[in-house]
Amino acid sequence: GIGVCHCCLVKINGRHKRRACQTIVREGMSVETQVNRIAGQEVL
Repeated sequence: GIGVCHCCLVKINGRHKRRACQTIVREGMSVETQVNRIAGQEVL
């Protein structure tokens, strides 16, 4: 199901480890991605 894999963790408005797949996007929101790696493989 959605939200169980933790592959989409981002920093939202200064709060770490937020799930992007379960977050409603709002105007002015600050989103920072974590390291672009999944299971030790670089995402291209």
